[in-house]
Amino acid sequence: GVASTIPRSKIATLVVTPRPYRRGTTEQGYGGVNRRTVVTVLFVVVVLAVVLWVRMTTPTWIIPTELPSNSPILTNAWVIDGDTIDATRRSGEKVRIRILGIDAPEIAHSPTPADCGGDAAKTALIRLVDGKTVTITTDPAVGEKDQYGRMLAYVSIGGIADVGLRLVQDGMVAAWHPASEPEPARYASYVVAQDAARTAGKGSWPTCGTLGR
Repeated sequence: GVASTIPRSKIATLVVTPRPYRRGTTEQGYGGVNRRTVVTVLFVVVVLAVVLWVRMTTPTWIIPTELPSNSPILTNAWVIDGDTIDATRRSGEKVRIRILGIDAPEIAHSPTPADCGGDAAKTALIRLVDGKTVTITTDPAVGEKDQYGRMLAYVSIGGIADVGLRLVQDGMVAAWHPASEPEPARYASYVVAQDAARTAGKGSWPTCGTLGR
């Protein structure tokens, strides 16, 4: 046959000698570039794209170095009664704050004696905020001041996000707002907390039966 016409030395050369890789073949990779190099480059590109996307979509919070004089953070809280406090702005201005969404029983005003639970509500508020730094938050649904010129606001301190709600939960005050005024945004949650405190017999509820107006 054909093989018999080829010398034995030539046959050995054809069998033993491998063909060298040619640039552009699948063994060597695209354009002669090693596959591992291609994968590495693609991985780096993907990582950089993810990092860039995170930086572009993450908001940058700007923290002021000094709060303005009308900052809602006030110091030296002083309790007037179960739902009213005085506090001081950074400017030194004193502010009287009527805690929004609640009503406490009245304390004594000579010659009128205290309502049932009035002193207990004041004492509870003293334990929470007296002498401390507080943060006040007004409610867009309600005016910022009442008819007596007191600021209407929610009050919070470190560890307690809503002092008014805490007083309601503890059974010291009632959920309340003037019927002639818009309903505060947190009022519905105060009513739920009030019903739970009354049912559980917390605070002044068992003794007084009613709290506030």
